[in-house]
Amino acid sequence: MSMAILLAIILMLSVIAKSVNKHNLVDRTIDLFEDPNSRCNRCGRYVKLGSGLWSNRLRDYDSIEVRKSKGAKYPEGNFICGDCMNKESKK
Repeated sequence: MSMAILLAIILMLSVIAKSVNKHNLVDRTIDLFEDPNSRCNRCGRYVKLGSGLWSNRLRDYDSIEVRKSKGAKYPEGNFICGDCMNKESKK
């Protein structure tokens, strides 16, 4: 009996996951909260959710002019990725 319940739950979760993926419900929700300039202002890589760089990003609160004066290659980006932070800390 418990095996039947477990299989029913797995089947139900599978149907829900397919429906979410089919309609891209997760991606639309994430895009509403994501910064449109989710780019590292040092290397230019995207650091938005799903990029693999999201968890180690750091928001750069400097203005675009200050970022340019610091030598940022992509001053319109609002973040610094973890790789670039590590490179700067080793200097």
